[in-house]
Amino acid sequence: MLASFVVLPNTTGRKMPELDEPFFLTRSMVDEIHQAALAAYGGHHGVLNEHLLDSAINQPRHTYHYGGGDLFDVAAAYAFHIVLDHPYWDGNKRTGIGSALIFLRMNGVETKHLPELPTYECVIKVADHKMDRRALAAFLREKLDRP
Repeated sequence: MLASFVVLPNTTGRKMPELDEPFFLTRSMVDEIHQAALAAYGGHHGVLNEHLLDSAINQPRHTYHYGGGDLFDVAAAYAFHIVLDHPYWDGNKRTGIGSALIFLRMNGVETKHLPELPTYECVIKVADHKMDRRALAAFLREKLDRP
């Protein structure tokens, strides 16, 4: 199962979001997702660029607050910007999609039925600049937004 290596972070002590605002991932949560991905599949530890990491983690808030994005747009923003900004030495694709899926789960979207191979192919397309953020959001919405 995708992102099965990630355990939902403890959110106790977190400030409650504004009414109707989704729960966003924090830097420490994304770092935990990254560490779990490396522990599960290997790779080099460490942040390559702090500024790019902060930018990638804050972009989803911008997508929501200023772009009017829904949960799938925000999830896609996590994956897209972590993958393309490449802020870690290794594991950026795994961290990006893991962050997107954890964000969706934290906000009540069930992700266990997301098809693994097509999702993997989408992440590779993002990394190869062959899929944009909107197309990734549309893929997630189509596969996960069911009655």
